[in-house]
Amino acid sequence: MWIKNPSVCIKITDAIKHRFISGLLCLLIAAPLSAQAQNAAPATSETSSINLAWAIKQTLLKNPTLSEYPYHFRAREADVIQADIGPQLLLDVVVDNSLGTGEKRRLDDAETTILFSQQIELGDKRQRRVSLARASVNRLQADYEIVRLDTLAETTRRYYEVLRLQALQTWNSRRISKERDALDIIERRAKAGAVGQADVSKMRLQLERSIARQTVQTGELSNARLALSSMWNAQSEFDTVLGDLTTLPALPDAEQITASVNETPEFIRLRMQQQEALANLNLQTANSDPNVTIKAGVQHFQATNDVGLAFGFSMPLQVENPNRGRLAVARAELDLAMAREGFGLEQLRLSLLKLLDTLDYQAQHADNLQRKLLPVANTLLSDVQRGYERGRYGVLQLVDAQNELFNVKREMIETQILIYSYLLEMERITGDSMIPPLNTAGTGAQ
Repeated sequence: MWIKNPSVCIKITDAIKHRFISGLLCLLIAAPLSAQAQNAAPATSETSSINLAWAIKQTLLKNPTLSEYPYHFRAREADVIQADIGPQLLLDVVVDNSLGTGEKRRLDDAETTILFSQQIELGDKRQRRVSLARASVNRLQADYEIVRLDTLAETTRRYYEVLRLQALQTWNSRRISKERDALDIIERRAKAGAVGQADVSKMRLQLERSIARQTVQTGELSNARLALSSMWNAQSEFDTVLGDLTTLPALPDAEQITASVNETPEFIRLRMQQQEALANLNLQTANSDPNVTIKAGVQHFQATNDVGLAFGFSMPLQVENPNRGRLAVARAELDLAMAREGFGLEQLRLSLLKLLDTLDYQAQHADNLQRKLLPVANTLLSDVQRGYERGRYGVLQLVDAQNELFNVKREMIETQILIYSYLLEMERITGDSMIPPLNTAGTGAQ
């Protein structure tokens, strides 16, 4: 199959073809890009929100690193053309017995020989050069697939970071609102003489801390938006990104994930590296065979004005293999590539199992936060607020109860982002989409 880039067509193997098609636009995003892109919101003066599909599309089109690869492919295809060029015909013209001394000062006794020489490559050298060049193209395709996945994963990570900071900003705004309400209550009680001014100062300090935190979060959010837009080499022309991470997706099946490890892009790259090393070994083996040069032509004798045929051949007399060093290097590189393939398969499998294990306990933690800790924290704050108004609790207990509730909510946000980040890493490794479409109705704030 031919994959068309802006300036190059590249031929890829069936294995790479399968991975390339399956992950080209839907990998690492919430749904296939072709489906979401129709509803993608561009960042313009009319709209200040973007979604993940639009960010991924812009990255594919404009990312500087990805934009370099068409030129790399053109260079590798040129290597294939060059590898298919064999030895050229050589013309030799030799004039003997002339421009010497005595009777040989003139050209009367000159002997002129015109020879055409052609080197014949033995050992199938040309085909093996071409095979190595094509193996390099396939390896570059596998490298590109890894770089593409890494780049799209980085875009998605930065998108998630913007979502996280947006959620934290909303969380902090709600905290400020709650703390202002609490400060109003404390001030009324202080005016009534029910509490001291220290309680007012304590609550006001808590409020000012939250306001100061909001300023920092605003700056962090601005930096995160710029970091995201830099993935498509532009300044951020949007204010918000769309997506709700509060609904957690189902976790992938462990058996299915580990069974497909030998089809991951990273393992395919290891396989392509091994094939390239094998092609190089075959070439170096062929280069150990000597080439033969055949010569044929005519010879003219000036003295008698006679003409005769001239022919011959030449070949090196190899007492020992002159290519033995390169051959040993090629064997060592092939052994290394085979070892990496074996080690790499197990490392990929273990990495996926570790991610699955981490996802499992993070999902349990998110469930505990939602079903157990959050209700208890809400109940605690309600009880303390009622008790404070009746004089049973002090302001320290009220502030502590507020902190407990908002700490639980913040931990929920962080845990949700972690789960999506771990799923994203699994997508990057496997090349398969695991995250359902992000709900763009909200921003995931608690």
